[in-house]
Amino acid sequence: SFKEELEAAVVRAPVIDLYLPIPLTADLIHKVADLLKRHVLFKDQRLPLLIAVWVLGTYVYKVFTWFGYLWVNSPVKGCGKSLLLDVLRYLCWQATSRLTNPTEAVIFRLADSGRTLILDELENLRAQDRDKYGAIMSVLNDGFHEGGTVPRNEKVEGKFVVVEYSTYCPKALAGINSLIDTIAHRSFKI
Repeated sequence: SFKEELEAAVVRAPVIDLYLPIPLTADLIHKVADLLKRHVLFKDQRLPLLIAVWVLGTYVYKVFTWFGYLWVNSPVKGCGKSLLLDVLRYLCWQATSRLTNPTEAVIFRLADSGRTLILDELENLRAQDRDKYGAIMSVLNDGFHEGGTVPRNEKVEGKFVVVEYSTYCPKALAGINSLIDTIAHRSFKI
């Protein structure tokens, strides 16, 4: 009777769906936009939708030849730029924390690892060191498209070899001042 009782128990058992339904991309975009609206005040209600599309793009950016930056800009302090970057940190693919005052090497090494870079207070870079600012802007200028690299001599097994670090990855930038024209033209300005 064991076989009959087992079959009856199987028939009586509730169905358990092991595979949850996969949400549609449009639903995800609207959920991310709603989350952004709950945490950040936007004057233009179209911006959360744009940012949400950009956020989802960070998960698949490698299928694109170009991936525009998200540039969060305002003329004054205290408008919510850093708050938006903090929210993006938790939404984007392998995002860094909010980076302030990074070096050129930090930027291209993080980019090479495929992270989403969250860069804040870009205006401070310009004021501190013109050479450092120029080097960082060069890396950013090249990092919006697949194939951009920064070559460096690295010691490998006692010999120096040229290693190319990819500069291509999603980047969210924030600051008070304007960006150089080439980077601004490669960005979605918020």
